[in-house]
Amino acid sequence: MTKNISSHIIAGSVCVCVCVCVCVCVCVCVCVCVCVCVCVCV
Repeated sequence: MTKNISSHIIAGSVCVCVCVCVCVCVCVCVCVCVCVCVCVCV
């Protein structure tokens, strides 16, 4: 048995991503960064 896998590509689709990063540093030697990204495709 064979399966036909087709990927659907929508012409003219545009994706916009917005990323926000927040970094917190302690004692100047320990830094923790958290990034959150949101993407919207039209």
